[in-house]
Amino acid sequence: MSGKSGETNHAPATLAETLAGAGVFMLYPSVLVLGFVLTRLFPSLNFGAATIIFSTMLWTILAGLMIVLIVSWRKGFPRWSFPLWVLMLIFSLFMMNVATPELWFFGYTFSSSEMWGWRSWIPLVIVVVIALVWTRSLRPLGDLIGGVWRDWTRLSFALYGLLPFALIIALDEIIGDEPVLLMLDIVLALGAVVYMRVTQEWQRALALLIAMLVCWSAATIFKAAYWSVPHEQGLAWVTPWESTVRNMLMMGGGILTVMFAPALLGLVRRAVNALRPA
Repeated sequence: MSGKSGETNHAPATLAETLAGAGVFMLYPSVLVLGFVLTRLFPSLNFGAATIIFSTMLWTILAGLMIVLIVSWRKGFPRWSFPLWVLMLIFSLFMMNVATPELWFFGYTFSSSEMWGWRSWIPLVIVVVIALVWTRSLRPLGDLIGGVWRDWTRLSFALYGLLPFALIIALDEIIGDEPVLLMLDIVLALGAVVYMRVTQEWQRALALLIAMLVCWSAATIFKAAYWSVPHEQGLAWVTPWESTVRNMLMMGGGILTVMFAPALLGLVRRAVNALRPA
């Protein structure tokens, strides 16, 4: 048993845990669909109204993520929470040096020239402070270490949560890639569902591996096809498909190496267990 999470190493996740584990991968599709609906319902929104709607969506998602992370800390960092923690960390790191768009927050509007800077870490700091006050113990951190020691795939699952962002970077500058990203994220979400439901380490690792390979292969084919023919960007942007495939393979290989590096921890655990007296 891992702390208060109710998890065991060889038990499938509950429906709620499974949906939580797939949540990160449905975030982009949900925002995309919601944006599509809003633009159809309100095609003539002025800039001020659009700013308020966009800001409300951002703050709502951020507040929801913070609440979920606090609960996951209380529960001893269950398996489903690992991609969410990486999402919050990436948000803090990425937004630190990003100029804000016009963001509205209770009557105050950040100008487009302002940088998030240190403010990008405020949500994570709030999560940690509230979680520590609520638990009044460092035991959840012990549960975190123990859970990773017993199941190295948790770290791989955390890194798997970065794939939606890796796909956005890989398909950057492609016009009209939203439907493709939506479908790829759904595949990643299905991989997360399988990961949460299977019970053995090798099955969990295989679920992540297959989903990643399917997504990256599909993204590679789409990107190579797009850049190998003339398109909206002009002839200067046309790239031989061999070059695109080679670059995607190198990037994908690096991602796979990092994602499954935690398997070394599993080997260390087996060696330690083998040295223990029976």
